[in-house]
Amino acid sequence: MKRSILGLVLLLLFAVNVNAQDYSKDKIRQMLGDLPNKIARHRVSLKRCDTPPTIDGTLDDAAWNHAALLTNFIRSNDNLDSGIPGLSAAEAQSLIYVTYDDMYFYVGARMMEPYMRYLVSASENRDDNVWTDDALEWFFDTDNTGQEVIQIITNNAGIIWDGHDYERRTKVSWTCEGLRVATSHASDCWYVEWAVPFAGLGVPVPQKGDVWRVQFARQRYTTPTGKRRENSTWVGSVEASFKMPDWFGELLFNEDVSTVQANMPEATFGKQMASIAFYNGKDTDLPLTFYTASTGSSHRSMTTTGMVPAGQTKSFTIPVITEDEGANINALQVYSGTELLSVVRRSYFIEPLTELMKDKLAYAMMLSKAKSQSQAFRDNMLKRSLQMQEKLNKLDAVKQQLIEGTLSEADKMIKWETLVEEFKAIDIPTPPEKPKLSIWR
Repeated sequence: MKRSILGLVLLLLFAVNVNAQDYSKDKIRQMLGDLPNKIARHRVSLKRCDTPPTIDGTLDDAAWNHAALLTNFIRSNDNLDSGIPGLSAAEAQSLIYVTYDDMYFYVGARMMEPYMRYLVSASENRDDNVWTDDALEWFFDTDNTGQEVIQIITNNAGIIWDGHDYERRTKVSWTCEGLRVATSHASDCWYVEWAVPFAGLGVPVPQKGDVWRVQFARQRYTTPTGKRRENSTWVGSVEASFKMPDWFGELLFNEDVSTVQANMPEATFGKQMASIAFYNGKDTDLPLTFYTASTGSSHRSMTTTGMVPAGQTKSFTIPVITEDEGANINALQVYSGTELLSVVRRSYFIEPLTELMKDKLAYAMMLSKAKSQSQAFRDNMLKRSLQMQEKLNKLDAVKQQLIEGTLSEADKMIKWETLVEEFKAIDIPTPPEKPKLSIWR
């Protein structure tokens, strides 16, 4: 009797699992939310500038030529569609350049905007609700613990909001003394420049090797109605709030080396190419070692090396292989000796179809052996099991082609989706009779 009950329970569990193929938005966000501290943080190196930029709202100073570049912003919560935040590239990209000297941390931003005529800039005074305008936000975790965060916002008209959080209590009356800001507009973008004094932040001048944890975020309201169109962040976050230190990236004050470009493509199963570029301001060549990493359990790290000649900029493309379905983060880590210069990473979610397909196959196989059912029913289940096994074998072959990079991006999706749809089309009818003890004999 106990074996009969156990068999029924297991069969029902199989049936539930076979049908549990839908992942809600909240479930995926929860899965992704568990990951940020399981892999190295997003990181760029920034070079000290030789001559400070003029803060006039244009980016035509030599200081920006070799500044570190933070771009490839990721959409967070918006009304463009019902997609998962933290995964897709922003519709309107932001290019953030950062550098420093002995007195200031400099930010120069170019905010791409196809709908310039709809920019919102209603705020007029310092510490107005600037986040309700088209604006750039900066968050600085002053001690890398998440307990103390400085926040500065500038809208596209140059109006400032600055505040200081300690243990999640915001002090809006705090002012970054000496902060200088300028903005300007062009036909397809708007610009903002900051000179943020270290003294105004209340922090010492960074030394070579110091690391700041930061996040840059963008509020975008460019629609005829002024309703928020898109929020985006430098480090893609699944959280509704920008002020989430677990999702902050890192700035490495490096004196002579800057990360001038970095991109991790949106993951699909198989081989893709990440890209990264460095400017080497040293008098000697800069040796580099590239490591790929992932929170996925099947990931096989790849290691390659390269070199940036003295006084030059050099770009690299590095293969990154995605072998795990589900929610994960892929990363490319770049070292010079033992120093971690840069990390470019990106979250992804690939519906975990393979395991669900295997569960469906196991369920069909179980039904094919259910002696309580008719021979015709069992034969039908066996036939469908063989069909599913054939599709699984083909999917495994396609996966290997994807890993080897022998398929184009277009062919990838066609082959993958076709096999999955063919597999899903093989339905499993409900057994006409309840399973009995004989199923386990």
